[in-house]
Amino acid sequence: MTPFLVVIPTYERCDLLDRTLRSLSECHLPPGLEKVIVAENGTKAGADLVVQKYADRLPLVYQFTEKPNKSNALNEVLRKGTNEFILFFDDDVRIHPDTLLNYVKEVGDRTNGFFLCGRVRVDYEDEPPPEWMLDYFPPCVKGWHFNEEKCRMEVPDGLGANWGAFATDMREAGGFDERVGPGSGAIGQESDMMEKLLNRKVIGYYLPDCDVWHFVPKERCSPEWMLSRAYKINVGRAVRLAQDSFSVRAKRVLNSRIKLFGIRVLLGLVGKQLDSRKRFHYEYRKKCHSGFLEGMKVAGFEQSRADEKAGS
Repeated sequence: MTPFLVVIPTYERCDLLDRTLRSLSECHLPPGLEKVIVAENGTKAGADLVVQKYADRLPLVYQFTEKPNKSNALNEVLRKGTNEFILFFDDDVRIHPDTLLNYVKEVGDRTNGFFLCGRVRVDYEDEPPPEWMLDYFPPCVKGWHFNEEKCRMEVPDGLGANWGAFATDMREAGGFDERVGPGSGAIGQESDMMEKLLNRKVIGYYLPDCDVWHFVPKERCSPEWMLSRAYKINVGRAVRLAQDSFSVRAKRVLNSRIKLFGIRVLLGLVGKQLDSRKRFHYEYRKKCHSGFLEGMKVAGFEQSRADEKAGS
């Protein structure tokens, strides 16, 4: 049987981490589970004490990296590992008792060549967002499933709260991009990794019977949070497009600049006259384009433009 690791990155959320480890301790644990690594990064906020609390129920290992960067913490796990299948859970989920067994059943004795994504449901702390806003919110706030049955995934749409891949495949793909993810100003390091795996012909599968419930605090159901999230998502999107040719990136930058200018002019002229839904829509689009332009700076587009001019 292929050895398994569970990895839970965490940053200053000990109460939620306690909830996650409690639910994990109540799961049916597969015999191939070697370790549950709690990877705290940035600040020692007490995750080690939470780990001690469940040490008699789970094969827990505490890891601390001083750099406040989730992708860096995950890369530390990859550097120390061999060829385990690694299941990634966020520190704010509760896990269905059968989820680990269902993942293990799918992996069997295989050692590379595919990754797996499970369903993400939602536990709201308070009321969910207004119905009209749900189209804007990310799947981690409104829940996510890809299909009602097991199926192949040809797009990197799985959520980082509940997925897994072989350590060897991820190392060969270059590891997690530390320019993307919590601690970097951008988000989406799991999507970036899945995209790199797909580009290397590593096959993705969706498993509908591997469930977790993501905790959504009330502040993440607000328009302000969504606007901030839209900015960070598009910073990460731009970073992931860094491999595109200079001309392709230049067209996208020009397009975003034109649209951002138009939105700013519109809001300046008639913003106060718009109803709340229309105003939110334009504020959302403004954040998307400004985040994309910031991400292009992070990805070195301005330097690429300077190099292009110098070579001409």
